Amino acid sequence: MRACTMLETATRPDRLRRAEAFVASGFRSGAFQAAVDRAFVLDEIVEAHRYPASNARSARS
Repeated sequence: MRACTMLETATRPDRLRRAEAFVASGFRSGAFQAAVDRAFVLDEIVEAHRYPASNARSARS
């Protein structure tokens, strides 16, 4: 198995098109589902940017 980096994909139009089609197909079919752990209001924008890096889980989970 070989992993691809985002840079390899984003800089090659053919790979980017295939990646976009793969992801869109996954969402359409239900194979991929967005996992939204927490939502922030605009006033919490600083916390919203820090939250993913903190590796915290929402108390609401």
